[in-house]
Amino acid sequence: MQRWNFKAALAGLAARNFKAASKILAQNFGVRQNLKNA
Repeated sequence: MQRWNFKAALAGLAARNFKAASKILAQNFGVRQNLKNA
């Protein structure tokens, strides 16, 4: 049971990190697009 909780916590952390990373990537991409258009 303890191990399963650990895996679940790791999965949740990975999902949160992925969400944050994709958000940052989207922001950086948006900035790049704006610079191209300017």
